Amino acid sequence: MLYKYKYYLILIFLSVLITGCGQQNKEIYRDSWKEDVLVAQDCGLSGLACCLDKEKKCETGMECCFDPSDQTKSYCGESCDTGKIDKFCRKDEPRCDGTAVCVNNYCTACGVTGSPCCEDNKCIDASKTDAQHSECLNNLCALCGERDEVVCSGAYRCKRGYLDNGGLCLKCGGTNQPCCTGENVCEKNMKCQLGFCS
Repeated sequence: MLYKYKYYLILIFLSVLITGCGQQNKEIYRDSWKEDVLVAQDCGLSGLACCLDKEKKCETGMECCFDPSDQTKSYCGESCDTGKIDKFCRKDEPRCDGTAVCVNNYCTACGVTGSPCCEDNKCIDASKTDAQHSECLNNLCALCGERDEVVCSGAYRCKRGYLDNGGLCLKCGGTNQPCCTGENVCEKNMKCQLGFCS
């Protein structure tokens, strides 16, 4: 009798195991088609490379745009105007329109903080004297001159109330802070003693 129960328990265990594995395989099969579709669509869609090995290189309504400087590069787009932002650069000067520069053969917005510098190393916010002041550092427009930011390369250096501390702007003039240079080395009612305001 005990032997019969063991036999039934083993059968139940095996049926659960087989059913579970079958379910898992169905789930794997059910999701695998998504990867196949992604692989199949790695060309021909807007912004992706043209399908050069097919008769229809781009989806309907799209043109196949080639890089004037490198015919091996292409993308599908609504128009193939060169020289505009997010389009291929022109082969001849000016390579890009307005506030854009040519980076890796694409016209990229320039002059804004975090983007490449415009021609002549210009940044749009370079004239500001507040927290948004940016300058061209390592070919990128970067914030500088404020707390824990790099020292600006131009005459601006560090904003008033900040001190050049080995290439970084450090807050100065406040309680237990380093003394600032020039006039008003410490805030009101404090004196500079041993290089610190107290």
